[in-house]
Amino acid sequence: MRKKIIFVAAHLGYPMDKTPLGGGAMVGVHLSRLLGAQKNRDFDFVCLGSGPESPHEEVSYVALKPPLFPGEHISLLSEFRYARFSRWFEKKTTRWILDRMSEFDPQNTCVIINDISESPEVQALARKGYPILSLWHVDVVDYFNRLYLKEAIPGRWLTTGYEKFRTARAGRFFPDILKLVFEKEREVTAWSRKLIFPSRIMKERAEVLYRDIFSTGELSAKSVVLPWGTWPEEINLDEMLEEIQKTSQKYQLSKENYVLLTVSRISPEKGLDILLESLQILEKKRPELAREIRLFICGEAAFMRGHAYAEKVRRLARGLKLARVFFPGYLTPLQKKAFFSVSDLFISPSTHESYGLTIVEAMAGGCPILASDHYGARDLISPEFGRIAPYSGEKTPKASLAFALEDLLMDKPALKKMRVRSQKAASQMRFENAAQKIAELALIELSQADQNEDQLETPL
Repeated sequence: MRKKIIFVAAHLGYPMDKTPLGGGAMVGVHLSRLLGAQKNRDFDFVCLGSGPESPHEEVSYVALKPPLFPGEHISLLSEFRYARFSRWFEKKTTRWILDRMSEFDPQNTCVIINDISESPEVQALARKGYPILSLWHVDVVDYFNRLYLKEAIPGRWLTTGYEKFRTARAGRFFPDILKLVFEKEREVTAWSRKLIFPSRIMKERAEVLYRDIFSTGELSAKSVVLPWGTWPEEINLDEMLEEIQKTSQKYQLSKENYVLLTVSRISPEKGLDILLESLQILEKKRPELAREIRLFICGEAAFMRGHAYAEKVRRLARGLKLARVFFPGYLTPLQKKAFFSVSDLFISPSTHESYGLTIVEAMAGGCPILASDHYGARDLISPEFGRIAPYSGEKTPKASLAFALEDLLMDKPALKKMRVRSQKAASQMRFENAAQKIAELALIELSQADQNEDQLETPL
């Protein structure tokens, strides 16, 4: 019987040129397009999402309409509304699959989930025999600890503490938002056949979080590091040259300027406040340099606490005396390419970043890179085309970023040489390779199921 893959991704079906949903959602969209529209593939491919549109005309897509209020958008939900949405999507996708077991029988169907919190009821599906692959765009326990607890408690204590509550059956009294952080990630970790991480450090952190709960050897054996890379955008050359000229004229950019760029959704973990505070330091130390800085913060406020954080960022930008800051908003692929072309340096100042998809996009656009020492940066950046500013150590994060920024900007000819090296490195990071590997992993699990038809794998 023909093999089948069900891809579950809550943020599928939204117009990505207008919707700030983040890197994980972008990976989901391009993965669905690449595998779902692939000619002569060895499997049938169907996607489940909450948006109204198929990610591609040739992709088999099921739109599950979310219970949102009139005018409410998925990218702007509060913590508690997001928890309710995730629970709805969990139940809806699980029921959709289980109601169609005759069509998608577990022996020949693999389920790939694109997010931990928005996954189906993984245990229920796995008990029916479905092999499950989970893509870890965010380690939600690690993210929760960094963003909300400021790492005041070791992450390992949080997971082992929750495990004690769970085994004592006290976890059922936790609010949904905490269950989505702890219970969902534990369930995905236990019942997935493969845990797919985009960076080596992220994998290692996850193994530390759960080493007191699961066997380290078995957890490591089913963990896979698979950097996403980037995908080519079909951009008309004449249109791009026109957009570059329009961008330069609109912002009155000159050769004397230092054009700095960051592209992300505007939310607390992106570290934009640290970047602006580093410019305050440069204004005092190197006023002649700061006077020529033109910083572009591209993106829109999204997800929990996004709007409040955006106000803070704009307030800090208004406080600068010499450097000029612009907020162009969410960029189309054409606009993004133009900004990469006019920029001297791309900056990723995040306090938490599982991979750093925009870093690879900027590299492909020929930008040198300055990044904080988040997980993805350590795997992606080489001294040949970038710098990493450590956020831990003797210097404060803003001082460390300011020091690295000054060092780079003081040698503009070196930045120009970095452009070629950056683009060359990005050309080796191809998303299609990652997508093909995911498909291969799914088919391997299904072939093993053929060999062990009557044996269900026991979770860790």
